[in-house]
Amino acid sequence: MLALLVRIAGRRRFAGTDIPFLARLVPWMPFVVRLHISVALIMLASFGRYLTPAMHLHQSLSGYVLGTLELAVAVLFAAGWHSRLAAALLVASGPLGMVVFGFVPVLLP
Repeated sequence: MLALLVRIAGRRRFAGTDIPFLARLVPWMPFVVRLHISVALIMLASFGRYLTPAMHLHQSLSGYVLGTLELAVAVLFAAGWHSRLAAALLVASGPLGMVVFGFVPVLLP
């Protein structure tokens, strides 16, 4: 709702230009997105979930490997170190999760 109001105010007052106080935040957006992803992944791993609340990590070799992968991606994102590698690992984590858990957790609401 707030984003919609800012968007409407920006169109009326600053037509065709950037909103100055929001434009100053643009350099921080990659950091904010990386931090948001890393906090969410650490929270899910701490509850024994993998990428979504529907995928429960089991106490088996596959569960430990997937949990370690999830935490490695979170740490790489939080540190900002090899972010492209972390993004590639995050993209690869989805199909790996589907191999272990199947398609049912993906289809659940």
